[in-house]
Amino acid sequence: MQASGELCRQASSYIKTDVRESGAEGEPDWQYKHPAAGAYPAPGKEDYRDENKQRILRHVVTFIALVRQDIRNKRLDSPKTEEEMRERALLERLHVTQEEMDYLIKEGAYDEDINAPLIAARWLSHDIAAVAHRVVVPTLIAAMEINVGAMVNAVSHRHQQLCYPCSA
Repeated sequence: MQASGELCRQASSYIKTDVRESGAEGEPDWQYKHPAAGAYPAPGKEDYRDENKQRILRHVVTFIALVRQDIRNKRLDSPKTEEEMRERALLERLHVTQEEMDYLIKEGAYDEDINAPLIAARWLSHDIAAVAHRVVVPTLIAAMEINVGAMVNAVSHRHQQLCYPCSA
């Protein structure tokens, strides 16, 4: 999915990071923190350590993993217990926190009638809204949401192809 990669690139490149020293008091100092082309950031200075950026990237991976489960019909073979569901989440590389896993279990993510990728897409929209104040270019928020929409549309299109194949 091209849109998922584009969303990750946008999150990494365009969300400003607090450049204060860790533990510093006061208001955040939001700035771009990009290394020179071809250079690695100094240890501890990587922008991917930003919790909000990590959450966006992790939820993109979660979305893709949930789509992969649907494509492979793995959700049809639903785990019977919570422990089996947690084990399955590790095997399927959902990259969710304990709290997110609890939510997915409560919502029935392994029930074939629940559209689990849409849950992850909703999380992504919330993630983007949480960093809107850290993005200077206002149209970028819309571009990021367009990528979330493209991810959902790709899944919807795939679902329609599987459920209503062309009779030609």
